[in-house]
Amino acid sequence: MHPQAISEVLVSGWSDLIVFDHPFIANLDLHARIANHWPLNPVDPTSMYGATGKGYTDFPTYRP
Repeated sequence: MHPQAISEVLVSGWSDLIVFDHPFIANLDLHARIANHWPLNPVDPTSMYGATGKGYTDFPTYRP
């Protein structure tokens, strides 16, 4: 779901809670990206759940 759409859903009262999985893994600063309408890092599913830090701790934070 696009960050702007998430904001609209929450503001409109259509939902009380929205859960993020893969977008959060690739964007540990997801809350700031949504709040500021910054672009998201792409998710790399080939590195997920591989028992290493790759794909979990190596995604860059957004620098405006």
